[in-house]
Amino acid sequence: MLVLMVGFVQAPRPSQGPHKLRESLPLILILRNRLKYALTGKEAKAICIEKNVLVDGKVRTDPNFPAGFMDVVEVSATLTQLT
Repeated sequence: MLVLMVGFVQAPRPSQGPHKLRESLPLILILRNRLKYALTGKEAKAICIEKNVLVDGKVRTDPNFPAGFMDVVEVSATLTQLT
């Protein structure tokens, strides 16, 4: 899934979490590539570290946290949701 989304092999690997490796995307890719909140990985990490990202209602500060199918990703600074 990562190779299809990013287009090349070097992509951030999701850390261990509630979803399988092949069925999840790290938060850094969701913020940078899908939602376009950040232009670089460094900016996406800063958004996570500032505790602006909620996954299923819980604050997640790990930029490599795996968000899977049916997870609600919410960026609290803009109150935008992605289901």
